[in-house]
Amino acid sequence: MKESQSKKKTSVVTKVIISLGVVLATTFLTFFLMGEWKSTPAKGIAKESMKQVNTQQQEKKKETSPAKQKRPDGKPVGKVVYLTFDDGPSELTGKFLDVLKEQNVASTFFMQGSNLQNTGFQENVKRAVK
Repeated sequence: MKESQSKKKTSVVTKVIISLGVVLATTFLTFFLMGEWKSTPAKGIAKESMKQVNTQQQEKKKETSPAKQKRPDGKPVGKVVYLTFDDGPSELTGKFLDVLKEQNVASTFFMQGSNLQNTGFQENVKRAVK
């Protein structure tokens, strides 16, 4: 009789554990799937907000770019830096020109005659003259 009661208790405990496992698994899957379902639009919203931030930053750059003020004689007001490149043209001249153009910076290039005759640098020389 004790064995019968022991088997019943074991059977009940086993059923409770299995039922609890099923409930926990169902709950976990429900929250996991709902989280996936809800997070998909959030990704789209995140992309939209990033676009807005980028647009706002670009507008700020446009607003904060200093106006180039000049005196009546044509010279700029305030501190000025004159940027020069000596010993050109070289392999790096094209990269310099790209960065200067990107940043809208004026510069002066001093070029050596021996380098000017190198046909590999002719395109960069033409760009620097502009």
